[in-house]
Amino acid sequence: MEKLKVVLIEPPLPIEKEAGSLKEVANILPSLNLGYLAAVLEKNGFNVEIIDARVLNLNNVQLLERLKQDKPNLIGITSTVLTINTVIEFCKSIKKELKGSLVVIGGPHISSTPKETMKFGCFDIGVIGEGEYTLLEIVQQLSIGKLDLKKIRGICYIKNKKLIFNEARDYIKDLDELPFPARHLYPPLSEYHPVPASYKKLPLAHMFTSRGCPHQCTFCDRTTFGKRFRARSPKNVVDEIEECLTKYHAKEIKFFDDAFTVDKKRTTEICNEIIKRGLKFPWSCLTRVDNVSLELLEKMKEAGCWQVSYGLESGSQRILDLMKKGITIEQSRNAVNWAKKAKLNVRAFFILGFPGETLETINETIRFAKELRIDVASFYTITPYPGNEMFQMIKDEGKLRHMNYDDYVPLIDINSTKLAYVPDGITEEQLKRSVSRAYKEFFLRPSYIFRQIFSIRSLEDIKRYWKGFKAIIST
Repeated sequence: MEKLKVVLIEPPLPIEKEAGSLKEVANILPSLNLGYLAAVLEKNGFNVEIIDARVLNLNNVQLLERLKQDKPNLIGITSTVLTINTVIEFCKSIKKELKGSLVVIGGPHISSTPKETMKFGCFDIGVIGEGEYTLLEIVQQLSIGKLDLKKIRGICYIKNKKLIFNEARDYIKDLDELPFPARHLYPPLSEYHPVPASYKKLPLAHMFTSRGCPHQCTFCDRTTFGKRFRARSPKNVVDEIEECLTKYHAKEIKFFDDAFTVDKKRTTEICNEIIKRGLKFPWSCLTRVDNVSLELLEKMKEAGCWQVSYGLESGSQRILDLMKKGITIEQSRNAVNWAKKAKLNVRAFFILGFPGETLETINETIRFAKELRIDVASFYTITPYPGNEMFQMIKDEGKLRHMNYDDYVPLIDINSTKLAYVPDGITEEQLKRSVSRAYKEFFLRPSYIFRQIFSIRSLEDIKRYWKGFKAIIST
């Protein structure tokens, strides 16, 4: 067979669709899952291209024209619930226009809803779960012209009009064995734009230092990386940090792990390794309030951390318990206070409209957000993603209002988004207005505005605050 051509695609996603009225503060970062896939293929001698249609602002027609020029042997495309309709439409076009290309879909949506996704008939193979070694096997077989799907673990496919599921692939035990994401295949970091409230310096590079989440939140989907926490070694993590800073000229790092500090000892060792190497750069992370201590947060600050992001979710203990969040209001208060004592910026996420929510518990959450010394608050409506426990519960109770995935976006546009779920006793209009009210009540307080003005240290700070202010006014 002639030299194999592999193209991996991040599908189009218009910013208006993803973020609605909050498009000014949308998060546009490289999809590192494709970077890992590409890096494994390159390590094994294969040529691969990444097309990030999202940041390149390509629509389906433009993307198809580009592929018709390349004529790849394999097209791998990732999809979330928000992009699946676009992906299906696009892959139907591929099957008509590029009949010789093998179409492989991976990502969260196929992992959580394989039967529903494969029924459209436009995907040759669905990769379920972690895809690095699964895709490598597919490409290796394709390269020698002997594609024997029944031998490849972790996939599903159609044969004789029947959906076949192969044996599941084990999760990767040693994440250090994976090469770093192939960032050289993406547009430059300067083309990407993180949420204004989540960075100090650009360009920013983000990283994953672990996979799997041991917690039981009913609104999370853990079908891709599983429930067992697996972590990279501190040396491996800091090696990638150095690559981002030197090779890709990043000025800041953001750790995108679901909970960066699950293993406090490892987090401390990462901080010590950063300090030992004399690396000076700002960084931030997402974590949980029950996975931090004052001592750890002070160590993180010493190593360059400037912001921690907590999933506080609600100001009602009853709602937190229904979510199976596994935290208390007191833990949330302590974690915020410890972070401020360590001189860290605090960003917090809140979810409105969870099953069992009332207008009073929504008000409790808004009051709670304003009581805490939070620098940035993000308020979302609950989104029942297929694959999580909450989605199945809502569906079984007959309370799922629709399955138009184009509207499955937590950053709602009040005028156009049609919510897939609204709790009993609340109207859709009330829930939408509650999100808008939460933003305005939190950010437009005179005390908050003055505090932020006095925290400004650079022109970049002014630009970030101005973007955020415009977005809040428009909600």
